[in-house]
Amino acid sequence: MLKKIQRHTDLGNQLYRDYVQPANQDVFEVINDRLKHIDPQWYKKEILDFGCNIGHLLTTANGAISPLKYTGIDIHKKSLDIAKDLHPTATWIHYNGYNSTFNPTGN
Repeated sequence: MLKKIQRHTDLGNQLYRDYVQPANQDVFEVINDRLKHIDPQWYKKEILDFGCNIGHLLTTANGAISPLKYTGIDIHKKSLDIAKDLHPTATWIHYNGYNSTFNPTGN
C-alpha cells in the first residue's frame, strides 16, 4: 500500500499516457520497503536516480538521502528545472534522448 502524503500539491498529478503518478506518492517509502531487505542503509550511499522526474525520491526522503550524494537523470528538461529549484545542491543531468512524450526533439 502506498503511503499518502501531501507534497508538491501545487504541481498536481502527472499523467503519462494512461498512467497517473500522484504528486503525493511517497516514493522513498515505496523504494525503502523493497531495498531495506537487501541493505537497510541503502539511502546513505550514493544514489543514481534514472528517471528522477522532479526529484520525488529525494524530496520524500525527508533528509535521509543527502542531496550531495544524489544524482538525478531525466529526459524531461522541465522536470529537471523544477528539481533544481527544489534541491539546488543535488546533481541533475538532462538525458537528451528521444521520447515521443517527454522529449520529442531529443536525439
